[in-house]
Amino acid sequence: AADEAAAADESVRSYLPQEKYDIAELHVILTDYVKETDSELGHEILDHFEEYLPSFKKIVPNDYQKMLIAISKYEEQGIPHDSAVLEAFREVSGSIA
Repeated sequence: AADEAAAADESVRSYLPQEKYDIAELHVILTDYVKETDSELGHEILDHFEEYLPSFKKIVPNDYQKMLIAISKYEEQGIPHDSAVLEAFREVSGSIA
């Protein structure tokens, strides 16, 4: 359902969580959820995490993705992170300030 809603909304994209960080973050979120709720389904998912992983989608706003790409580009040029964020914002927003 979330994937269908994301597909209908052109301002976001859905991705399978493939990056190590995304997978680890998802596992932590599920672990915390199961700790708090003792959910049977949550236990099932954690017990068979690799099998369930393709069922999850990461929803990312397109503008956020543009920012991440631009920040990476500036950091690869040796610009410090805070300055890279500012330059990326200027680039993505079209701001010259």
